[in-house]
Amino acid sequence: MFKYLQIETTTYCNAVCWFCPNKDLPSISRMSDKMLYGIVDSTRDLNVVYRPVGLGEPFGDARMPKLCKYIKEDPTAIVEIHTNGELLTPKVAEKVKDYVDVIRFSIDGFKKETFDESRGINFETTCANAKSFLENAPDVDVQVRMINLPGTEDEQQDFLTYWNGIRKDCALITELYNHPWETQTESLNLPCRKVYDEAFIYASGSVHLCPWDFHNKSVIGNVKDDSIVNIWNGHLYNKYRKLLADGKRSEIDLCSRCDAVFPSTYKSYA
Repeated sequence: MFKYLQIETTTYCNAVCWFCPNKDLPSISRMSDKMLYGIVDSTRDLNVVYRPVGLGEPFGDARMPKLCKYIKEDPTAIVEIHTNGELLTPKVAEKVKDYVDVIRFSIDGFKKETFDESRGINFETTCANAKSFLENAPDVDVQVRMINLPGTEDEQQDFLTYWNGIRKDCALITELYNHPWETQTESLNLPCRKVYDEAFIYASGSVHLCPWDFHNKSVIGNVKDDSIVNIWNGHLYNKYRKLLADGKRSEIDLCSRCDAVFPSTYKSYA
């Protein structure tokens, strides 16, 4: 069974990151209440880490505090949110902090000009919100992350020093993967742990092999037609798992151009 369940409640995002395809979407999608809460109900007591995020900004969805509280009615559930931080104001944080276990802030720059180029949202507000959350939600596991973007090397140490000074070991520099919609000259015929650990439901209800399948190349099913548990255990998912376990990443169109490698937790599927 999946350990992580990513649910895209909305594709609305307040940011315009140059490396994200959200800005190219033809319209904004929002998962219906019936579908959203039905997914949660169907996965109760499974020791799931819920990630209510996708192409959109989680706190761009006004339902987020209520959703987190609803998920946490299951004592086995963990809630992990990835956010750009601008909309997580102290007022919103007060509503959500008791129902969130993990928060990942994406703040791609220590300098305002760097941040403005990568995110396109208010630098001062975003940093103030993250700092406030770190100081006022001590029981929440908080991480502040900066992507290792070209030209940012000279400010990465300052970034780490500043944020780790607010809370020890909370800051991290991450890499920007070569995503499936980009071009890569050489296929990486290696396994990927995502098909064994993580399930992804988009705002339309479609279930995908990967969170980066923005062009719908790996649709496994739809929760309108079947439960996420049944889809996860179905033939098509296992077909993809076997291809990846056998080192045949190049035979999956979506995976053939991706350089995200997670080789540690795969197994053979018959």
